[in-house]
Amino acid sequence: MGEYAKFGGREVKIGTCEDMWYLRYDQRSKVSPLPGNVDPVRDAAALRFRFPWPDEDAKNPGDFEDYGRGIGVTVDFPWMRESIDHYTVQFINTEYGLNVCLPCPEGAKAMDGVKIHRNGYRGNVVIRQQRLHEGRLVIVCECGSCGAAFRLPDWESAMPVFMAINAKAEFRCEVDDAGFYRQIAKRIADGYGVA
Repeated sequence: MGEYAKFGGREVKIGTCEDMWYLRYDQRSKVSPLPGNVDPVRDAAALRFRFPWPDEDAKNPGDFEDYGRGIGVTVDFPWMRESIDHYTVQFINTEYGLNVCLPCPEGAKAMDGVKIHRNGYRGNVVIRQQRLHEGRLVIVCECGSCGAAFRLPDWESAMPVFMAINAKAEFRCEVDDAGFYRQIAKRIADGYGVA
């Protein structure tokens, strides 16, 4: 179900159910909730907000185009295999009319003996959102293979993602987007209250 609010005298979509895909946490007090919709200030602890991507700082609530934007990284989370309820991954070949569903290769039910090749793979962890948890803005991620969501509740669990984003910045040290990745890393650390 869509969630709507007023911003600048107009009605804007801010999200779907608890996912505020079109509203960042720092924008929650800039909108007025409509009757029957979530209140992003009062209900903040129960909502997941859009990650504050640096290149979207000038965008207003409701003006975000890519609702599920995320950035993938490769992180070694041994617990990810067993602790997350992974989804099946579907492959479709329309030419021959085939539809194959396999267990997520990152999950505990991955098929032994089935070789999975990754070509242009974005990473096993995708940063998607932020959520208020115990007074901190923690990151909400998804499995890069199946999309199963999970949060990283403390700095210790988020540090590998922080380090992977910093590594992207170092890898691109002579490219303009290095600053973009450094800002993402800083925003992750700021959410956890790490100076």
